[in-house]
Parts: sequence; structure tokens; C-alpha cells
Amino acid sequence: MKQSKKILSIITASALAISCTVGASAVQTEELSSSALTKTVYGDVNHDGYVSLADAIKLMQHAIGQSKISNDNLTAAGMSSNIQLKDALEVMKIASNGKIVRVNGVKLGASSKTVNVGESFSLGASVTPSNAANKNLAYSSSNSSVAVVDANGKVTAKGVGKATITATTVDGGYKASCSLTVSVVKPSITQSSVSLDIGQTQSVSYMSKSAAPFDNYTVKTSNSAVVSASRYGSTVKLKALKSGSATVTVTEVNTGAKDSVKVTVKAAETSNTITVSGVKYNTCDNYSSKYLYDQTDYSKFVSGGSNAGCSATAEAIGASMYYGRTITPDSSEIGWIYGVGATFWLADVRYSNMSVDSKLTIAYNQLKKGNPSIINTLNYSDHWVTIIGIKSTANPNALKTSDFLIANPWGGTLSNLETYLSSTGRYIPYSYSMRTYE
Repeated sequence: MKQSKKILSIITASALAISCTVGASAVQTEELSSSALTKTVYGDVNHDGYVSLADAIKLMQHAIGQSKISNDNLTAAGMSSNIQLKDALEVMKIASNGKIVRVNGVKLGASSKTVNVGESFSLGASVTPSNAANKNLAYSSSNSSVAVVDANGKVTAKGVGKATITATTVDGGYKASCSLTVSVVKPSITQSSVSLDIGQTQSVSYMSKSAAPFDNYTVKTSNSAVVSASRYGSTVKLKALKSGSATVTVTEVNTGAKDSVKVTVKAAETSNTITVSGVKYNTCDNYSSKYLYDQTDYSKFVSGGSNAGCSATAEAIGASMYYGRTITPDSSEIGWIYGVGATFWLADVRYSNMSVDSKLTIAYNQLKKGNPSIINTLNYSDHWVTIIGIKSTANPNALKTSDFLIANPWGGTLSNLETYLSSTGRYIPYSYSMRTYE
């Protein structure tokens, strides 16, 4: 503090022509009229239209607590309320260099723009001339229910309608505006109709945008006893509950725009032969599509922000088909430990440290008995699937992954094993296990 006062005294002594005294009087806040505040130059805290040593001295007095400049005056001078001695020295340097470069205009990246609700963009404001001393801008929106703008000129669309976004220079009050129109993404379901077996689930997309405010879209089913429908981001998850048909409709709440998909649910297929993607497979004895459980339907498996229920769900799918009765993944018969996975109380026979060929042979022999099996796959993380079928043309002496049909717990879908592995980048590791029910 002593050093600061010494600097201030030296500056004051060198500015005898300026009627400004640095004394030990009580701290007072210097206010200026609203008309004076429009005469904006960076550092011009007394608002006389130019920067002088007097402004530097006032800022030093403020910095060391000998007087106080109001926040309004500081803001109008393009300065923050947290004034330090270095700021006063910067103003002194400007004063010593002569006349300050004033702002003479402002431009925006676009004079008009159309965006969707939830989208953001930058106004791209630029002050002229490029070497103006005070390039600070103030931003405003004429309708904050339609769009808001932050201190950096980032505009975010909030609701349907029109708004004018304005940038105003702190120095001189020059303005530039962008006329903004905000609309919505109308729902557009990717499929007009869907056919499901009882117990099956399927997701359909209703919009291409992934960052929209999804709460602006509602989902309704015309028959909740036949099919349930729930929104997950930009998709709708359908689950078949009983035979029949229903219409699922997605509606945008602001405009009423809507689109629908017709869902037909048929009785679960129970057979020892099933055709998937044009290929016929012989299945385990108690195959039924109602046992194709989806791990994402069970909230108990959420661990670390993701659903970690593949092992329990794969075991439950296999157990239901082995015993011929419903054993859901969250059943008390399926053991599962948070952060670990299934305890395999039912699929209790374990095989590990063996080649892919050996595991495929075990799966084949189990299917000959009418039994499913489960096998672990790997890329950056492991994922269990249930082997439930074999091609009728498979050669038992030269088995391939492409010979087998699996049920994938993620989504409860059927897939060829080789197709699943190639599409997910997974493989069957030597050291990872497979399990059977006998």
C-alpha cells in the first residue's frame, strides 16, 4: 500500500494542471449523469470524450481505496469493477500515446437467420475499425421466450417465433441486428408400419436431430394393452405386449406437428425351426420370441451410467428356453452383483481357455440336445449372447460362427453370430468363458 501511494503521489505531482488531489479523506463514490455515460471511450472514467492522466489518477485512487468510481461509470468506460493498478497504468499509457481510436461501427455475420428450437449459433460480431480501443459489445434479445443471447454473442433458440438479436458497441452505442426465426423439427418416423411378436421390442427414429429439446415431443399409443411406447432421445422404443394392432404417434407440442407408425403384434412364434434374414435355423427345444428379453428394459442393471445387464439377460434368455418357462433377467432365480455381473446360478457349467472351434462344438452339441448356451464376446468391453439355433446345413466337422443363431440381450434381437461379431467389431476370446445349463 505504501508503494502504491508513492506511485500515486509521483503521478499527481506531474499533473499539476489537473485539479485532482490525492488525500486521506473518506472514500466517496463518483457518479456521472446518464448523458455523460453515453460518451464512451475505454478508460475515460470522467467521460469528457478523451483519455487523460486525470482518468489514470482516478483509477489509481479507486484501486488503492482512496476514492470509488461507480460500477456504472466503469462499465460505460469499458472496464470491469475489479480495477487494479495495472489497469490504471494501461490507461496512463493510452493517455500518453495521444488521441484514442474510437469505434465507428459494428457488423454481424448475418442480418437474418432461421434455426430450430434448441440450436445455438454465434452472432459473429465485429467492431470497426479493427484497432478501436474499446471493442466491448452488449447483446440483447427482443423476445427471450424465443431466443436468448449471452455476453459472448452466443444465441440459443428457446421457442417457436421471431426475435431480433442486437449487438451494441459500448463505445459510441452503434448497433447491428439479426432477425431470427425459430422453428421446430417436425417428427418423421422412419417406418410407416412395424410387425412384432409378443415380447419383442424395436426402436424407430422420429427425427434426425440428435441435440433437439426432446421434451418438446410426446409419444402416445392408441392401445397400451397391445404395445407400449416410450421416447429415448430421438427414437421411440416399442414393446409388443399382446396380439393386436395399435398406432403410435409422436407429436411436437409447440406446433402440433405429428407422425405415426402402425404396430401389429402377433402371437409369439414357438417352433424348432425359424427363418431369420432368409436363413433357416433349427432352434433349441423351447424357443419362443417371448423369451427375447432386452436388458435395457431393466433399470436394476444400470451401473456407472450404462446398462451392465448383458450377462444376467443372456442367462435369463437361455434359462427360459431351457426350462420352457418365463425367467426374467430381474427374477430372483438370476443372480447379479452390481459392478460384477451375473453369478450364473442356472448356467452353472463353465468352459474357458479353449479355442473358438472347441466352443462352437460345445454349442453345437448342446443344440443337438435341444439346449441353448451362452458365450462371451469382446472388443473394448465384454458382452454375453445366447446361442439358440444352428443352420440345418451346418457341417459338424467344420463349424463356423456363421452357422449359429444368437439372441442379443441388447435389444432382445435375433442375429447370425458371424454377422453380430463383424458388425460390432467383437470376437470370441480364448480365455473368456461360455456356459451351459447342464
